[in-house]
Amino acid sequence: MSGPIPVADYMRLALAQTPQVSDQNKTEINTNEQGYYMKQDVFGQGGDFITSPEITQMFGELLGAWGIQCWKQLRGPSKFNVVELGPGRGTLSRDMLKVFSKFQNVVGNDISLNLVEISPFLSQKQHEVICIPSEKLEQDQKNLSPPSNSYQQGFSKDNGCPVSWYKDIRDVPKEFSLYVAHEFFDALPVHKLQKVDEGWREVLVDIKPDNEKEFRFVISRHETPMLNVLRTRYPKLFETSRNHLEISLDALLILEELTTRLEECGGIAVIIDYGHDGTKEDTFRAFRKHQLHDPLTDPGSADITADVDFSIIKEIFSDKALVCGPVSQQTFLRRLGIDLRLDNLLKAAKTEVEQDQLRSGYKMIVNDMGTRFHCISLFPKVLEKYLGRLKFAGFHE
Repeated sequence: MSGPIPVADYMRLALAQTPQVSDQNKTEINTNEQGYYMKQDVFGQGGDFITSPEITQMFGELLGAWGIQCWKQLRGPSKFNVVELGPGRGTLSRDMLKVFSKFQNVVGNDISLNLVEISPFLSQKQHEVICIPSEKLEQDQKNLSPPSNSYQQGFSKDNGCPVSWYKDIRDVPKEFSLYVAHEFFDALPVHKLQKVDEGWREVLVDIKPDNEKEFRFVISRHETPMLNVLRTRYPKLFETSRNHLEISLDALLILEELTTRLEECGGIAVIIDYGHDGTKEDTFRAFRKHQLHDPLTDPGSADITADVDFSIIKEIFSDKALVCGPVSQQTFLRRLGIDLRLDNLLKAAKTEVEQDQLRSGYKMIVNDMGTRFHCISLFPKVLEKYLGRLKFAGFHE
């Protein structure tokens, strides 16, 4: 592939396959090199960043309880399906399943977990965290037919429910489901658009003219094909006073699929991520060993991300779904009762070390990360006529 290339292509390649600069003054892709998410465990203290579920069990517990409450409010079917997009190590799904097993009298036994994951490395990690080791499965479980399009299967350690892995949300069975996307959309490739005197142009990645081993940003001379696609398909995006936009076509297509599923099958969706409500412009950055890192330096070695623009989700998808939020993660967790949960865990803790860990985890996800992360939820549009009676926890007082 020759440069300059869109930022989205650069980001996609850096996370899934590493771009390199050749001596022929071109941006090229070494197909033998795997990208950031495909070859390593990037989560936790030893990785490049840490997520709320990895910090404390309270996050997954409250999200699981929230899902049950919404499912009961909507009078969901007896089968309880959970779909997590980009499950990381699998910690969030594991903690949610623990909650479901505690409330088995409420949710019943017909539960399934579907994970959308493209990384073979991470899918194995998730299997280790969530599932019974394959060699310990009973023979009748081994003989069960796997779901179509699923590339990996297992059974939960906590309640024995079936767990299936998929490469794409479109492969997941269409049923009433609880969809969870935590720190998923911020990792999807974004197109960066800049307003100039001639109109909108796309920001591209090129090599530096004075150093053929380094990258730089440039502005396209003319409108790019992707810019025309976005303008034609999502004209509302350009009804803005901002001079810079970060738009993920991948995210918009996934949200189209998600809202269509809510419309056709019913369900619940919650998105929790770094984000803003249309108040920021340039948020493209990278993290390496928990520190900010130049996203154009050593691609494939760091997490490249951009904040989720929740105002775009509301603007485009409010016609198809009932959108609640965004609210800050701090507000969301406090409304769900994290302070009470912390008190109960502190009373049950056996040592001062455990208590200190609980307090530290609470501080990180409520105070430190609580204002930087935001939550938004999507429900079937038909519920709008009942909004006066339906108030969903976390998003309403």
